[in-house]
Amino acid sequence: MISITIFRRKKNQICGFQVKGHAEYGPYGKDILCSAVTALVFNTINSIEALTLEPIEYEYKSEGGFIRCHFLNASKSDLGQDAKLLVESMLLGLSHIQKDYGNEYIQIIDEEVELC
Repeated sequence: MISITIFRRKKNQICGFQVKGHAEYGPYGKDILCSAVTALVFNTINSIEALTLEPIEYEYKSEGGFIRCHFLNASKSDLGQDAKLLVESMLLGLSHIQKDYGNEYIQIIDEEVELC
């Protein structure tokens, strides 16, 4: 199962996200759910880097299907509008995948955190 955790501070401020696991919907290298999630997540990270002024850092490990993205200014302020829109767009796409294919393959979790 792919587990997506959205880290939020109080007042619903997004400060990062993490994706881990594999959907196991299809054979390795042909799993359309893993491919779709990976494309959405990496496009969001690349778009934030290229199209916004939001400083981020991210980590990727292909083993275990792990991606973590942290917004560096999150402890001081909310995300800028452009970055927020891109993350919300990613979440919309992920939630539609979850709705279409079911909770057995993809899970989206909102986690409230004190610090990111």
